[in-house]
Parts: sequence; C-alpha cells; structure tokens
Amino acid sequence: MRKQQALGILAAAALLAGGFFFINRQETKETLRVNSTSSCMMQMYALDEQDTLIPLSIPCEEKDHMKKRLQQLVAKMSKKQGEGLLPVFAKDTKLEDAVLVDQTLTLQFNEAFLNYEKEHELRVLEAIAWLGTQFEGVAQVQIAIGDDTLQTMPNGTPIPAVLNRKIGINNFLTSTSALHDSDAMTVFYTKEVMDKTFYVPKTKRVSANLSDVDAYIDAILADVSVNSSLKQPLAQEKVKTTAASVMRENVLQVHLDNRILAEDQTAKKQAYETLILSLCMLDHVEQVQVLVDDVAVTLHGMNDRSCSAAELIYNEIE
Repeated sequence: MRKQQALGILAAAALLAGGFFFINRQETKETLRVNSTSSCMMQMYALDEQDTLIPLSIPCEEKDHMKKRLQQLVAKMSKKQGEGLLPVFAKDTKLEDAVLVDQTLTLQFNEAFLNYEKEHELRVLEAIAWLGTQFEGVAQVQIAIGDDTLQTMPNGTPIPAVLNRKIGINNFLTSTSALHDSDAMTVFYTKEVMDKTFYVPKTKRVSANLSDVDAYIDAILADVSVNSSLKQPLAQEKVKTTAASVMRENVLQVHLDNRILAEDQTAKKQAYETLILSLCMLDHVEQVQVLVDDVAVTLHGMNDRSCSAAELIYNEIE
C-alpha cells in the first residue's frame, strides 16, 4: 500500500477537488460481531508499520458526553499501542475542546498536535474525519489549534470546506488517470498485523457512474487490491452475483452464488463480513441481506435475518 508521500498528498488533493489502542495480550475473540445489546462502543484508529489506518472498536461509558469520549480517544491515539500498531497523533497531543454547532464539530487541539510525522499527514486528516463523524449529529469536522481553524494541514495537504468521511480512508492512487471522471468507493479488506486479522477499509478511485448498486457490488466482488498486504476474501473466493439486487426500505438484498457458502452451508466468515461492511458504506443502506438461491444466509446458516449497519462492531478489543 505504501506510496511515496507526494503521491499521498496528490491523492488527497484530487479527492478534495472532486467534491484503538493496541489489542491487549488476550487474543481478539471475533473480528466482527453483531451488537445485540445496548453496550456503548466507539471507534479509534492506529497506524501499522505500513502507514495503514486500522480501525479499532473499544467500549465506552454510556454516561460520558461526546467531548469526554473524544478526549479519551485522542489520548489513546497519541500513545504507542503495542507491537505492530503505532499512534496516529504526535506524543502529548491533547483535545482541549470539542464544540458541536449546526452539525459541525470543531476539534480544538493543543500545539503538540502539529508534531506528527510528515509522511502521516494524509492519514492524520483521514483519522480525524472518521473519528469525529462516528458520533450522532455530526455531519462534518473542523480542526483548530487554539483559536485558529486550519484551512490546510501543516505540510500542505488541503482541508476540504466540508471534512467528513467522503475524504475516504487509506487512500491510494490507482490506474484511474481521469480523477475528475472517477468516483470514490470504500471497500473492506483483511490484513494481518502481528499474527492478528483486522478488517481494514480502503478508498480507491474507480470509473464513474457506479451509482448503480449492482455495478458497485460487482466492482467489490471483482476487486483485487493493489496492496499485497491487503486481502480481498470475496475476490479470492470468486463470489459472483446471480441476480439484480433489490432495495426495500433501506434493506439491500444481494443475490450471490454458492461460492459464498462453506461446506456446512453457512456463509464464509471473512467473505461475508467484508461484503456486509463494504455495502454498509453505501448511502441509504441500513441493512444487508445475502441470498443464495433465494434463501437468506448468514454466518449461522439459513435464516431470514438481515444485518444492520448500526449493529456491526469489528476489530473489537477490550
């Protein structure tokens, strides 16, 4: 995945023009689960040694307000998390204030924020956008140092007027040369970090006109990562669609062939979960139901249950 710093900044500029602490010593029990309880979870980010942002889900206290949660996340993201996962923010970075006005969240950092590694600038910007917009009522994020709102990052990467998840995450340059005539799509992959498997989102540029859901699904299924350290289980399994998808009341029904199934007729874990996570990145998709021969399948066999984006918890750590 790693490109030269100049390519990273160029990718960020092109995108803008167009538009958790380390796992503890216990093994992670599941890569993704469906949260059937009311437990409070929030997401933070770490960098691996190849400058890939790794999202991590951690528990939080229901009683804590958004500012306190964000301060906790920034503090964790400013420290080395353990072997293989590195801090996103510079040492001693602190979030001094977080103010939400008209769906715009202003994050006010101390001066230590400016001391991050230059080659991490795009990743820092992406992490802030995804960190802030996970909270209800936040449509966009602003970055401030003291009383000054930043218009560009310290090393030249432009900050969009509307900073949100449309900036993407783990951006790459691809073979798509006409960036103004291409769209961004975010797909989930698997990645091994110190013998642990993580689900990792990556935004890439693809040919325009993927507003058609079936074209988007086919692009996901056919996707082969440009990064040898990222694996795409769906492409590895050669899963194909068998019929057009159907959207009913924000539930996306996807028809796939039996390559998505294991021998026991349950869905193959990594292929199924990366598909669900990727499709839940689409606007208006609140739930996904996978069907094989018109029968709904999940990790637990044949049933009618759909998977809700709001319930997905991945890369969970204690």
